[in-house]
Amino acid sequence: LGWLILLKGALRIFAPEKMIQWMQKIKPQTVRRSCAVFFLLGAGYVYATAGSAKIIIVPTVKKLEFDMNANVSDQFGSIDATFAKVPGQLFMLEKTVSQEFPATGQREVAQKAKGKVTIYNMFNTSPQTLIATTRLESPQGLIFRTLRTITVPGMNGVNPGFVDVEVIADKAGNTYNIAPGRFTVPAFKEKGDTARYQKFYATSTEAMKDGISGIAKVVTEVDFNNAKDAVSEKLREEIKQTLAAEASGLKIAESAPITITSTESTAEVDQAVNMFTVTTKGQLKTMGFKEADIWQLLEQYVLKNYSLVAVKEKLTIDYKEARLNDSRGVLELSLKVAGNGYGQINQQQITTDLLGKGESAIISYLRGAEGVAEARVLLSPFWVKRVPQNSKKVKIQLDYQ
Repeated sequence: LGWLILLKGALRIFAPEKMIQWMQKIKPQTVRRSCAVFFLLGAGYVYATAGSAKIIIVPTVKKLEFDMNANVSDQFGSIDATFAKVPGQLFMLEKTVSQEFPATGQREVAQKAKGKVTIYNMFNTSPQTLIATTRLESPQGLIFRTLRTITVPGMNGVNPGFVDVEVIADKAGNTYNIAPGRFTVPAFKEKGDTARYQKFYATSTEAMKDGISGIAKVVTEVDFNNAKDAVSEKLREEIKQTLAAEASGLKIAESAPITITSTESTAEVDQAVNMFTVTTKGQLKTMGFKEADIWQLLEQYVLKNYSLVAVKEKLTIDYKEARLNDSRGVLELSLKVAGNGYGQINQQQITTDLLGKGESAIISYLRGAEGVAEARVLLSPFWVKRVPQNSKKVKIQLDYQ
């Protein structure tokens, strides 16, 4: 009635004169009857159309445990369930790791100093062969001998020919641990070949070392083996870290092998040194892949071979083995899968079949539906007794237990 009074007042200001006269003739009881009619019509419409249904289905479950193989390669452009193919990305990593270690053994030692020199030919353009144990003499008169036979190249224009060679002191003791310097070839002088004596010489850029006579630290077999193991482990960790950074979220099977290609040490077992360095080189060649692709392959495999639905949260995959077949350019994966598989639920068919059905018909239908272990139907609001005829108001929720 209040709204009617306000409306009449507004019409006096804005409405034409005839409209104002017509509104003034409307009686309050007429307005009340009209409102009641509209309310009943609206309530009836809401009662008829506001219903919804939520169907909660627990699918049948079956235990699964099986082995599955998959092939990963950068040659594959998409997932192929028939031939178990998955696209991949090739990774090739090489690393070198060095680490210094202390020698822990101790014994009486008579050890000769060692080092490396560069021998130069400033004599002529012809190569000169120097046999193993060729003597080289330091300015202090100390003799070192070459460890292998070498050929010193001839001159190239005004540039001398040269070659590097390792040498060892003629006698044991720390007297031979000398600083870098120049060496002559005394054999040429002894033969009276003054020109060659003057034009053939050697230089060292690092000190001769490890000459010892007396009690000294030595590398034990335990030292040596522990050092190799430690450096190999360090190499593996560095390769794994580098691979993780480069893979950018791709899955790398943990069993992908890291190959140790070489291991070198500056000292051997029983050699007298305070410290020694072990250097290890290694490489890894493998394929990275999206784990989601493996799951998609698994879903298709389970559906094809067991007529079940694979649910990621209900299955585990163990990557038992990853072997790179270089000849094929394929990473061969061996997988072990375990967990639950579930019955297939045709949600669209169930929705269509239940439209308009009452409670007893719903129960009867769901008991016989394929793949259904248990089910509940929630109708709302409270007065709704049937599934709505509008499929958009029907929602199916799958409960994988």
